[in-house]
Amino acid sequence: MPGPLLEQALRRYGVSPGAVLHLAEVSRTSLPVAMRRLVYGRLEPDAHRAAFLTQRSYVRDVASANISLDFGVGARVPEIALRQPDARLRRVPREYGAGLVLGTVAW
Repeated sequence: MPGPLLEQALRRYGVSPGAVLHLAEVSRTSLPVAMRRLVYGRLEPDAHRAAFLTQRSYVRDVASANISLDFGVGARVPEIALRQPDARLRRVPREYGAGLVLGTVAW
């Protein structure tokens, strides 16, 4: 995924689920690949970013840089908004899979 594509997504959406979906769509990659590009790409030493993907009540994937989340892949998290209240959450279009929610945390 080229750097200008990442820069465009960050300018338009910031560190958000929308940026991950945009990267996945325009580069035709999977959500986990787009999550990692957003979290680790152009990362300043003091940046804190994380992205995660849940399916129904289970965490399917996590990418984190300088943030310690209290859950990992495979964890059961019935209500992600209560567990990670500072996360920006978005339902993922059904074409990526059923019951998926994408979340990002950044500061």
